Parts: sequence; structure tokens; C-alpha cells
Amino acid sequence: MSTPKNKYSRDGFEIGASKIGVVVLGKNDFGMTREGLRQRFVDIRENPDVIQMDTTRFQDAADRGNYLEDGLLQWVADKLDKMAEERDE
Repeated sequence: MSTPKNKYSRDGFEIGASKIGVVVLGKNDFGMTREGLRQRFVDIRENPDVIQMDTTRFQDAADRGNYLEDGLLQWVADKLDKMAEERDE
């Protein structure tokens, strides 16, 4: 089985799940800071034709995220649906 290549967000235009930790905590375990993320988005917005690839230094982490993303998206959607139903009762 090959690694899924799913990406649901567009860097520079919206925050994806892998970037939320940087926003909430100010820095992630890979050294990305809020300011670094902001600058990356500015750079992408100024030249959206340039694709900035993440380093392959953390390829195992990226692969885990790609494998788990579909399942986690479904789980979150189900949880949110249930919360909405309970709120409407």
C-alpha cells in the first residue's frame, strides 16, 4: 500500500490541521513558530506559483498524518454531528 497523498488545505490561504499546534501553542516540535508560519504564508501569497515543500527530514511524521487524516476527519465530523444533535434536543 502506498502512502496516501491527501492535502485538504492550501498553505498560504488557510490553516490546515498540521499547522494548528503552531497557532495555538506558538511553536511546534519541529521548530516552526507563529512568526515563521506567518512569514511562510506571506511568501506564498506574494508568489503562489512557488510551491514550498516541507523538509523530508520528518517524512515518517508526514506519512503518519497522511495515513490517519481520512479516519480522523470522519471521526471529527461524526463528533461534531453528535454535538449538534445534542444541542438541538
